[in-house]
Amino acid sequence: WKPELCIKYPAPIKEPSEMLTPAEEIMNSFHSRTITVPDIVYKHHPSRVTMSMLPSIMDSSVSKRLLACVLAALKANGSHGVFSEVTVGDKNVVDFYTKLGFLEIALPDFLSDEIFFLGRTF
Repeated sequence: WKPELCIKYPAPIKEPSEMLTPAEEIMNSFHSRTITVPDIVYKHHPSRVTMSMLPSIMDSSVSKRLLACVLAALKANGSHGVFSEVTVGDKNVVDFYTKLGFLEIALPDFLSDEIFFLGRTF
């Protein structure tokens, strides 16, 4: 589906000094390269979870409870671990996941300046 999306919405072309509109940022994201999750991550953390929270949300208790319910459902349905892809430098997201027992997954052969993985096993 992604190639068709890239054809339908070509990458916006602007000067470096020009700002992209929110719609153009989304279109631009279709054309960015994707990072493949190493197979070793799936070995111990077969389920993937992604949580997005608005920066304006001061009380993250609802988000934490929602994720706790998701983790319980995954465990009840046979999953033995979960991981999340995290952007380097996103302290709020790292804090959110680590408070729920997620730890960084050590991947010596995976070199990325953009992302790393946090995981939790049951």
